[in-house]
Amino acid sequence: MTETATRVHADTYVDSVLLMAATRAMSGAPGVEWAAAVMGTPANVEDLAAAGFDVPGVRANDLVLAVRAGTAPQAAAGIDAGDGTLAAAAAREEPGGPEAAEVPRTVEDAPLPHSRPTRPCRRACTSCCSATTSGSATRWT
Repeated sequence: MTETATRVHADTYVDSVLLMAATRAMSGAPGVEWAAAVMGTPANVEDLAAAGFDVPGVRANDLVLAVRAGTAPQAAAGIDAGDGTLAAAAAREEPGGPEAAEVPRTVEDAPLPHSRPTRPCRRACTSCCSATTSGSATRWT
């Protein structure tokens, strides 16, 4: 006999790359036979119902984790593996998280997208270079 488990995170949008990562983490948990991390769209809810999962009241912006495993503890561990993957990704993206970087507040503070050009560019901006024009001459600083 197999056991199923689901966990719904209301109003929690997750992009498809993270959904695949969570699905892979859950699928790799011991005893897990089937797993999916999906958004609660009508099509996904229909697919889950066809696979034997009951997720009433799920909305399109809800995250759904679903696992089928050999035992209830294995199913719960599978769900936890998916949640752990999503939590680790969220920690990397949170301000102040392990990989946080200071967000520039002005164009002048933003990093240059490329090295300074060797000749004037045709754009009338100062985001990629610091050229000033006086009369007909361009002076690079």
